[in-house]
Amino acid sequence: MKKFAKILSIFAVFALAFSFAGCSSDDDDSSDDVTINGSGSGGTSSRIPENFVKIPAVSITGTESWTPKSEIFISGRKLEVASFYMSDHEVTRGEYKTVMGSDPSEADAYDKDGNELTGDDNVKNNPVNNINWYDALVYCNTLSIKENLTPCYSIDGKTDPSEWGTVPASSDSKWNAATCDFTANGYRLPTEAEWEWAARGG
Repeated sequence: MKKFAKILSIFAVFALAFSFAGCSSDDDDSSDDVTINGSGSGGTSSRIPENFVKIPAVSITGTESWTPKSEIFISGRKLEVASFYMSDHEVTRGEYKTVMGSDPSEADAYDKDGNELTGDDNVKNNPVNNINWYDALVYCNTLSIKENLTPCYSIDGKTDPSEWGTVPASSDSKWNAATCDFTANGYRLPTEAEWEWAARGG
């Protein structure tokens, strides 16, 4: 069975997302031809997580017109985005707490009628917030380890977040140097092209 990257999205102060079964190459360099390889070769799991939907592959020729305008799919830039899977909802406060043991969220939660929600049971389905990119890396690898998958991210050659130290509150050169193993089968953030392609409806 062909393995696909599976994307799990999470919203914080800014949008973040995670993927499953293989990290893909970075797509924000300046070359004209970039390949986004969403299929993973690492691991043996072919299980698709619950509530994930398939986003079909696409070939961007660099001649399309995009509305709204794209900063990724630009004129003259060719992209190949492989098929991947993305969660049909943002990572919730409850899901984050289950993996990390606590909910860092501070934003107020409301129901569809605008009534404020309080208490863990009432807010658990709201998107997690008040996290940064570094928290997202920790979440990705922690979830991968919990599910016996190979973590994608490493810092100083280590993939266990418990060995990374305290999550920085501001820009940190050590954490900024985190690398992604594109053959691993764990969760990861999506590339910009994957995120935009999904956001535009796939």
